[in-house]
Amino acid sequence: MKIVFFLIIPIMFGGVIFNAYGDSVEDMLADFSSVLETDPENMTALDGKATILGNLECKFYTDCPPLEAIQIVEKMLEIDPNNEELKLKRNFLYSQIRLFDMNEINDEYLVHVQLIVRDKNGTLVSVIENSGTDISPTNMLETHLNEKEKEPGNNYKKDIVKIGQDDYIRWHYEIQKSLSEAERKFFGKIKSSEIVPDGYEPSPHGPIEMSLQIILISSIFPAINVDEGDQTLRIIEVLKKI
Repeated sequence: MKIVFFLIIPIMFGGVIFNAYGDSVEDMLADFSSVLETDPENMTALDGKATILGNLECKFYTDCPPLEAIQIVEKMLEIDPNNEELKLKRNFLYSQIRLFDMNEINDEYLVHVQLIVRDKNGTLVSVIENSGTDISPTNMLETHLNEKEKEPGNNYKKDIVKIGQDDYIRWHYEIQKSLSEAERKFFGKIKSSEIVPDGYEPSPHGPIEMSLQIILISSIFPAINVDEGDQTLRIIEVLKKI
């Protein structure tokens, strides 16, 4: 069954008008794709295609139109990096898409996280590794990882490694969470995220900037308790297949 838009949206490309009234999603996407074949940086066609894809269902990694929509908007931002409306559209799309299990994306990304715990005397208590990870396979993730280089004291390294027959970009960094935990706590999951703008909300004292938290990596661990006074260190490696 074809999904039909019951809106009249006349859009002109090079003197030719495409009328969206009654057109199926497939027909509209074909029209935009046809324009992009001859003009890959046509912003109207890119925006139209991203808008349609962003409203479709994400079934799994290889059939996820909203993920393709994000990639299109990211391309648009490469063309027009200061476009604030595009940034808000990208951020909204990020907030709507789920993370993907690493096993679902066929080793395109690999994530290794170690949590090392030492007691107040420096004696090793435990070393545990993530047992499962979900990830956002987007440019925002790569920007987030590249920005780690600016953080002091995290032993940052970015290089290329070979695993089997495949080359991967590898980001390595460390986070000293605590030199002396203030209280006993439980670890079972860690997340890496970015806070991004989400427009403005009116108020009597002027517009208030809104924000979104975009989760980029979510890793789970076997259950572990960390005692008061313990030192906790995270060692994180993210690899992307080239």
